Amino acid sequence: MTAAPEPRRFWIFTLSRGEQVVTWATLLCVGALLFARLGTYALWDDEANTSLFGLGVWNTGDTSAQIGDNVVGYRSGLELKGLKNRLIAPLQYYVVAPFVGLGHRDPFFSRLPFVLLALGAVKLAFYWLKKEKAALHLWVMVGLGIIGNVSWLLYQRQGRYYGLSTFLTLLTLYLYLHQDGRWRKVAALAVSAVALLSTHYIAYAGLGLALGIDYLAFGLFGPNKSALRPKHLPLVVGVQALIGGAVIWVWNPLQKPVTGYVPASWVHDKVTLWWWNLRELNVCEFGVGVLLVLGPVLFLATRFKHWPLLRLSLGVIVYALGAAGGSPQPVGWAQFADIRYMQGSIAAMILLAVLFLDALPKLPAALKVVLALPLFFTSAVHHYSAKWFTNGMVPELRSTFVAYLGELRTPNVSPYRDAADWLNQNAKAGETAVVIPSFAVYPLMFHAGHVTYGWQFDPSARAEYSMLPPIHFTGAELPTYFVAFGGEVNPVRNTVNQLTAQGYAYEQVAWLPVHWPDLTRPEFFWRSFVPLPVGAPNDDGVTIFKRR
Repeated sequence: MTAAPEPRRFWIFTLSRGEQVVTWATLLCVGALLFARLGTYALWDDEANTSLFGLGVWNTGDTSAQIGDNVVGYRSGLELKGLKNRLIAPLQYYVVAPFVGLGHRDPFFSRLPFVLLALGAVKLAFYWLKKEKAALHLWVMVGLGIIGNVSWLLYQRQGRYYGLSTFLTLLTLYLYLHQDGRWRKVAALAVSAVALLSTHYIAYAGLGLALGIDYLAFGLFGPNKSALRPKHLPLVVGVQALIGGAVIWVWNPLQKPVTGYVPASWVHDKVTLWWWNLRELNVCEFGVGVLLVLGPVLFLATRFKHWPLLRLSLGVIVYALGAAGGSPQPVGWAQFADIRYMQGSIAAMILLAVLFLDALPKLPAALKVVLALPLFFTSAVHHYSAKWFTNGMVPELRSTFVAYLGELRTPNVSPYRDAADWLNQNAKAGETAVVIPSFAVYPLMFHAGHVTYGWQFDPSARAEYSMLPPIHFTGAELPTYFVAFGGEVNPVRNTVNQLTAQGYAYEQVAWLPVHWPDLTRPEFFWRSFVPLPVGAPNDDGVTIFKRR
């Protein structure tokens, strides 16, 4: 009789053969989906902003806004104090710094560290399953849930904080749920949490509120009582106060108002945004939103056998509240949530779907896996349930996974890439450009950095930034080029006509037939998986004027 094969070690833990197959298959599929054409698209505006500050860190050790002759002066220096970023949590800039510093401004390297962290999060998820001694069909469903979640894949492919916050969110959750009374485990939880704070304040607010409510509701008593005891809390809270307080003291998110919006009712706005977060979570296929209701219902129907259904549902709902509370979004000016602040909840929504299927009574494991396929690889449940509870915000009925594969086969064209390529081929070092709309300047600043980009600061800021040359202030010095994206060409054309009439002659030197706005952001509201046709020159494309 042949002996059963010995389990083999897989990095830091031992897996059975079936677990090895699922883990490797998932990692290979996710890796392929994350790395495929990773450097094809130019960085979009927020990605470029992150990499530019990463270059500042690489050059100076601090979050410097000055990169050669250019300055990252978003919204007239909203993020700045002096010429240092002092508004945004800084860890993402330090993580990306060596990659952009050594990567020759290649978007592949800007995105690489965050993709590697995403793969680390997948590895941690399977380590977690092993610690819980989960059945093999749960491993399979978790793997399918990760592979099929296009929103998760898109966020992890970005050169922003998403991959880092995903990994730290998962690590913090793991450490919170696997305390054993040892102080080193408590310290690890504290450090992981404060690292998340240093990555993104809103993600930290969402997770912190969710864990706080979970601990009060479940951790102090009952069948889910935690080994994290009240005596441990001073260490956790103390680390947040000391290290987190120091981070916030330097990179203060409240130093300047983000917008001039003043709500009629702060409470009403936050409640509205809370609901929007939950609604758009379903619309953007972070997970099946109706399971936040059905999960607790199934928990009750099965006579309290499946506590994770209740805890996960409550956790995501509270996370959405924390994200709404920390969000600077001007609700009165918006129609839907800045759903990127909820991307840290995607892993929980995948697990909620897996555990919901597993809790369905009297179903064999193989059938549960079969049921996972339409749940994870189509938007059918998202679509039809949304018709019932979202009152208008309904996701498209499709297989988003298939749509994503189609995009990988035939990528979109990036207006930022085309505009940067034109400047690299035609503009000389030291020439200047004004880019409209203003946020579109940062991809060009990253990819065509030999040009100096001006008019980022209001004239009223000249006293504060007196160290900068006049070109950086609107109207103080005329640029060599005006670069207009989409319909912004109309006001720019009026400006250059007025300047030409005053004797400062400009002429149109290029029109690039590429659709605007950019279609490569991860939010489904602003992304297209297929190329869109280019409109008329006065409404679309990229128009470039040069001073004669």
